[in-house]
Amino acid sequence: MRVESNVSSFRKIFRRLRNFKNCFSDRIGFPVWLIVQRVRLGKKLVIVCRPGALGDILCTLPLCGEIRKRHPGHPLIFVTHGDYQSVVLLGRIADAVYGAKSWTWPFSLPASYKLPGIVETIYNPQTTDERSPDNGVQAHLIDDLAASCGVSVPGANRQPRLFPSPELIKQTQAANGLAGDVAAGRLLIGINGGQTWPVRMWDVAKWQELVDKIRSEWDAVVLQFGFSQGSEDPYEHLRGVHRLKNWMPSEELVALMAGCRLIISTDSGPVHVAGAVGVRWWDYMARSTPVSVCRRRHRPWE
Repeated sequence: MRVESNVSSFRKIFRRLRNFKNCFSDRIGFPVWLIVQRVRLGKKLVIVCRPGALGDILCTLPLCGEIRKRHPGHPLIFVTHGDYQSVVLLGRIADAVYGAKSWTWPFSLPASYKLPGIVETIYNPQTTDERSPDNGVQAHLIDDLAASCGVSVPGANRQPRLFPSPELIKQTQAANGLAGDVAAGRLLIGINGGQTWPVRMWDVAKWQELVDKIRSEWDAVVLQFGFSQGSEDPYEHLRGVHRLKNWMPSEELVALMAGCRLIISTDSGPVHVAGAVGVRWWDYMARSTPVSVCRRRHRPWE
């Protein structure tokens, strides 16, 4: 009992030390990094800060183009959490991307970082609900985030884009044991379920029915994305799926989805990723059925 208590105490101390180190790194390292970017890029910097989460970051990318128009000639810097730095880089929308170690949602970059002669201005895109809690969703996330920065995104520029290279896609497929399936011409179909809001959820039986239907009608590999809560999580025990790692680098997630023919998911980050890499997707609600997905008039995977 005493040994377990000592181990627990040691872990708490270790986490505090790690958090302190990360906070120190961002508070001291970020201003230095800004100075380096100012010298490298030659003009005062325009900063867009959105630390998370994945879908929100992707929906922030379109407004960056409009902010560039507002500040012509000024380099655009994107600040996000380190977990999402590679995703923003794949968007090719910023001149430089800072991956923070300690700044996570709902962090906003304070005005104190508007360093004289270094930073032109700072934007912190937020949703209506983040600015005024309990107001609920007022508009599409892209429009909502853009409106908080005083810009609007034209229809032609609304779709976020990510550009994983063919080499990255091929390497990621091989690293996840899919090279043989791809070489054999088998379809890759991604699914993403798990615990979320009840209005968005299917129970495990519906997912299993969908997987069985896909495998009975097509020569396909069904990739199961998403976090698992361990052996007690019923979604951990789907049959006939290629279960992916519980956590993977964001660029690896993007590359795997880019290699799929179709993504079927809750209304969450993976849907935004699928759209950003040009893969057809189907986001279901609780009222949908596996039969309605598989009997769509225009099957996206064909």
